[in-house]
Amino acid sequence: MRTGLFCIRVWAALAKTTTVFATALVCLEGCASIPADSYGVQSLRFEGVDKVDDRALASCLATRERDTFALNLGASSEPECGVPPFDGRRVYLRFWRWPWTDWPLYDATVFERDLARIERWYKARGYYQTRIMGTRFKPRSARASDRVKGQGDDSVCERDDDDEGCRVAITISVEEGQPVLVRRLSFSGEENLSPSLREDLRDASDLAVGERFDEAIYDISKDNIRRTLRNETYACASVTGDVDIDPEQRTADIDFSVVPGPRSVIGNVRVTGHEHLSAKTIKAVSQLRTGEEYRESELDDAQRAIYALGAFASVEVIGTPRVNRSIALAAPALEQSVEQCEGVVDIEIRIAPGRAIRYGLGAGFQTGNVRGGFGEQQNVPQWDVHLLLFAEHRNFVGGLRRIRIEDRPRLIFQNPFPEPTDRALGNEVRLEFRQPAFIDARTTLRYHALWDLGPDPNNQASFRHDVDSAIGLHRPFLDGRLVLSGGLHGNLYLVRRGEAQTSDHHTLFWEQHVQVDLRDNPQRTTRGAFFAVGAHEGGFMRMPASWRYVRLVGEARSYAPLPAGIVIAGRFALGGMMILDADQDQDDVGRVLGPQRYRLRAGGPSSHRGFIPGFLGDRDEPVRPGDPNSSFYFRNSGGLRRWEASLEVRMPLSPDFGLVAFSDFGDMNRAKNYRFNHLNLAVGLGLRYQTVVGPLRLDVAGLVPRAQVVGGEENTQPFAVRAPFFRFPGAVHLTIGEAF
Repeated sequence: MRTGLFCIRVWAALAKTTTVFATALVCLEGCASIPADSYGVQSLRFEGVDKVDDRALASCLATRERDTFALNLGASSEPECGVPPFDGRRVYLRFWRWPWTDWPLYDATVFERDLARIERWYKARGYYQTRIMGTRFKPRSARASDRVKGQGDDSVCERDDDDEGCRVAITISVEEGQPVLVRRLSFSGEENLSPSLREDLRDASDLAVGERFDEAIYDISKDNIRRTLRNETYACASVTGDVDIDPEQRTADIDFSVVPGPRSVIGNVRVTGHEHLSAKTIKAVSQLRTGEEYRESELDDAQRAIYALGAFASVEVIGTPRVNRSIALAAPALEQSVEQCEGVVDIEIRIAPGRAIRYGLGAGFQTGNVRGGFGEQQNVPQWDVHLLLFAEHRNFVGGLRRIRIEDRPRLIFQNPFPEPTDRALGNEVRLEFRQPAFIDARTTLRYHALWDLGPDPNNQASFRHDVDSAIGLHRPFLDGRLVLSGGLHGNLYLVRRGEAQTSDHHTLFWEQHVQVDLRDNPQRTTRGAFFAVGAHEGGFMRMPASWRYVRLVGEARSYAPLPAGIVIAGRFALGGMMILDADQDQDDVGRVLGPQRYRLRAGGPSSHRGFIPGFLGDRDEPVRPGDPNSSFYFRNSGGLRRWEASLEVRMPLSPDFGLVAFSDFGDMNRAKNYRFNHLNLAVGLGLRYQTVVGPLRLDVAGLVPRAQVVGGEENTQPFAVRAPFFRFPGAVHLTIGEAF
């Protein structure tokens, strides 16, 4: 790296119109340089690599090209050496190289070894006929020597600068040939297992008759078969394989040999490294009990459950099968075999405690979402800039109880992000408490309380105190795939005197939530399904409440993978609010729609993206009649029936960037029936950038003319998106996290 220098490099291109375009990149801290006697690898290309991923091949070579800013279309991650898939289809668009990126140096000896690595890599992929047909170097002098010779006009190549080396572009020509295909796939040693388990062993193999043989996939298949046995109580199971390859006939015969060993049970369970933390609570949460059948998957489940307690820096759950000592002593030089296994597995839970007391001060902004009691979120036409002060104890009065207090002084903007208008000050105080192993080992007692002081996010004319609290139980089942939660919830809503457009009210209600999560990865989902149902019952059993009502909301999501990393995702949601009775001192709208915080609303980044939050469906009179400069055009009081549907096509552009094409439908109304003919169709495009807290998301959606109401009069929508030179009916959303 040349530091402290001022370097300018100008690239110019001559267009057909003979206009010269030039771009100058100025680097004040310094540009990477090539040593004077070396070649810097500008590019490494392959010819004839058609049946495998050339990026997967390049990842296993020591010779590499200089890093390029590029888009990796069709792939959600960069390939790793020896890690499938190896035949992924992608379009790799290279753009530019930053001048400060290091130059990889060309080494002739290393390159010769790389040529041998290419042929070996292809053999591992099942291509036994692959040959290196030739190599090309530009400049040609690099073929003779990896050292740059001569100076000035006598130099063997054009140097980057008087005291630098030369760039080299390398092309490797490959003849792939035809792959070896699996002709026969058999199992031995599993004859005494149940028919269903024998079928599971065959399903665990990622190799199949008629498909290409691959060494890495063969090894993965053995691991999968071994894991399947260990999940069915065979803790000491051994799996070996024999592969007979005929390169001339291009066939592979594979035999997996299975030695299950004895069925196993859990032996001693002990906790180590826990220091002052409760070993009793940790063991209870693990649900690993002496004498029960051993399954390897339960160790993973125990590790997740213990780590979720939040008091640990790391958690490891390790199973060690007991060995017959007399057999081991009789053959001390031999490794422990399946025959030495006694069928008992001792479990060690290794704990590294984290900091018990945490506190902090920070700042941030929140766009368009408010949190409810048991994780429910609502999109709102409001955003804020806030400070965050918090204190947390993760072993409060022992027993791994967790308590957290946070305060958020806020500057609130009462329009959708990023419009910085209608400012108001507010404050939000939260208290959260969790007690694990309540009633049973995996049930957690949760309590939350919230005091929100400021303008109502859905009614800017009301400055209120919103006090919300809930106490209930949370219980996961089936390795966390099924989650049940519920409890008692209360809300108190007090409007500041003289500003009331919504009446003061209170409600006490029962709340339940059921969630079934069958997704492969909740953060970056490619396949699976998700279902959730939530219910409120307010004012029953003589509960103090301004309403007697029932609220039901539910949704279903589905995800299906396509080639090139593309995912099709769909969502359908339904909600209903049944008001059975209301206090007569409530305002006219409130009597019909229920509690302000828990009314049904629609529109927003996690709802219908053609509308800003709360603007879909029936609305009240204009807040600012005739004001064309305000996007906050109508009061948003909510509705009684809501339905929504979304369809997305998610396309990766690179490991960090993605593009989404979507369409959203839906309606919200105040009648007692669903208006499925009110499609309110919007179509749009979105960009995604992956961050550690989820994808940063920008969505732009426009309403489709004559596709708003079927068989009825088109509803006139406000222009939610305005710019100096254009406007269109639709919305723009910037937020964090996928829409669903």
